[in-house]
Amino acid sequence: MRSRLRLNPILLGCITIGTFLIIVLSWKGNPNVGEWSWLPEPLIRWADEEENNQIRTAVPFIFLGLVFGAFLLSSKATLLIHWLWAWMALAFVVALAEFGQFFIPTRDLDIMDMLWGIMGAAFGLFFPLMLWKIKQIKD
Repeated sequence: MRSRLRLNPILLGCITIGTFLIIVLSWKGNPNVGEWSWLPEPLIRWADEEENNQIRTAVPFIFLGLVFGAFLLSSKATLLIHWLWAWMALAFVVALAEFGQFFIPTRDLDIMDMLWGIMGAAFGLFFPLMLWKIKQIKD
């Protein structure tokens, strides 16, 4: 039996905008985000430090995973496969963002960046999934 998902346009829009921003920031020639004045200054300082180069890939995917999880919760996603598909969709975005860097002369494809992004997506999806599971247990 197939379950129907209710689409939440606000959360779907946030997922779309978040994905777009990740791709744009990943495909720019300079990996530093300091030139993006619309980002908060503390975030810029942290993201542009050399030791945070790889882990910073996980951060936007944590947030995107949280939003995607909220989307699944609001959509009444009742099957665990929906959550797996969400994680695979986020992993695809990670791969797309990273493989796009292969074609940018000043950037390099980095497998560790991909792993950090995939782990960030899983971490972001984990909390809404646990809320869903706890609600199932209580009901």
